[in-house]
Amino acid sequence: MFKLASFLLIFLPLFLSSCGIKEVIVANFDLILTKKIGDEFHLNSYQRDSLKKDIQSYLKNQKMLASSLLKQLEKHQIKNAVVSDDFIYLKGIYTEIAVSFSAILSKYLAQLNPYQLGKFKQNLQQRNQSLKISTLANTSPAKKRFGKFFGDLREDQINLIKGGSDIFNKISQQRYDRRLSFQRDLLDLLGSNEPVHRKQELVHKLFTQYNLKLKFGHEQKLAMGITQKIVSGLGSSQIDYFSDKKNDIKDWIAIYIKYHE
Repeated sequence: MFKLASFLLIFLPLFLSSCGIKEVIVANFDLILTKKIGDEFHLNSYQRDSLKKDIQSYLKNQKMLASSLLKQLEKHQIKNAVVSDDFIYLKGIYTEIAVSFSAILSKYLAQLNPYQLGKFKQNLQQRNQSLKISTLANTSPAKKRFGKFFGDLREDQINLIKGGSDIFNKISQQRYDRRLSFQRDLLDLLGSNEPVHRKQELVHKLFTQYNLKLKFGHEQKLAMGITQKIVSGLGSSQIDYFSDKKNDIKDWIAIYIKYHE
């Protein structure tokens, strides 16, 4: 099973232009997620088999949410977009997925033995170090994010982003600090002497609080204003670029829904 998952993770990018590649990925998404989480938590074969079944069940149960998102994307027009409304909707989708899927993560985190927990800590430390370097580097991450959605940016749009660089950098730092705080609480809980079932409940509660208490403060409002200005001033080629990206996402969701019928 995991040989197939490893093959998919390594070689699928080589065939992204192939016909039906999205169908292949969707059909094997349970394997990909099991591989990713199993490696992250250093799970044994029994735990991975159980995790795969839980993920399969979870994926089947998300069709209604996926259908709702697909309908929203079909009627969305970037020309008339109100960024704050889009943010509220997508934040709701993200929170629902994060809270529900964290129930699965909590189940297996609570089962970690000392050796697995040590490996998990190492993984977190390595990732945090990479994030710290990128956060401190300030290599225009906001510009790159806008470019992913709208393609090549005009000079006036780039200047808008540069003018808000302190805002975007502060938001990135806030996210990083919040992540570290959550991880400290999580690791303290995982290292406690609570019974597994109780630990699972507490871990899921911690995940839920983390996702539900996502703050929308002063900096986020300022960043939203910059984003609205850019969206309102998009050129025709940028609108087409965004539409292509949106259609690609719609294809993924439609394939997912069809696969789990």
